Amino acid sequence: VYVFLNFFTPQDFSAANMISNLFFMCGTVIIAVSINYVRYKLIRQEFYLRTELRKARDALWGEMELAKKIQTSILPENERLGVYQIAAIMKPADEVGGDYYDFFQLSKDKLGIVIGDVSGKGPEAAFHMAEIKGVIESLSHIYESPMEILIRTNKIIYENLDPDMFITLSYGMLDTKTNTLKFSRAGHCPLIHYVYDEDEVRLIEPHGIGVGLEKGDLFTSNIE
Repeated sequence: VYVFLNFFTPQDFSAANMISNLFFMCGTVIIAVSINYVRYKLIRQEFYLRTELRKARDALWGEMELAKKIQTSILPENERLGVYQIAAIMKPADEVGGDYYDFFQLSKDKLGIVIGDVSGKGPEAAFHMAEIKGVIESLSHIYESPMEILIRTNKIIYENLDPDMFITLSYGMLDTKTNTLKFSRAGHCPLIHYVYDEDEVRLIEPHGIGVGLEKGDLFTSNIE
């Protein structure tokens, strides 16, 4: 730089100034290179993190899709038993959730019907939903009383359920021979009964607390 300027403005070179400016220019170059190197590293790290995040998101999405398929596959299709037609539909808030319904034939003239909801959403709620399905379907082939089935379900589920979770259930047994429905409720929504002859809707709401809230005595004394 000094040699170049000397062609236009002839002047004596100052060794001290030259060394000072050389140090300044070298320092500026080093700082510029360092900044660009750090910037390059940050961009590269950001690209790597975005790639890993995309992989994790795709993997999680795949797992959620699989869980959704499993959940919907264990729910029954619409069914007819005698003059009765059973129809149901479920639309979870998330990909998977804890909403649950099931109906299964107990004998030629009897059908077990269960509706429930696991507190919370996501895979954990769906897992407990599948657990409830297996427990109730097994107990319904041993006991006839809906109240007894829910009491024993509570005792089994209580041991495996997280303390901050619970499950509301309604279980009923439809007898097409006598045209009666016996059911019990464990904290779930009331049963809606439409009386055709009177064109009236009635709410049937027997006592009962949610499954998993209490180990046994309180649950048993409150259910009807």
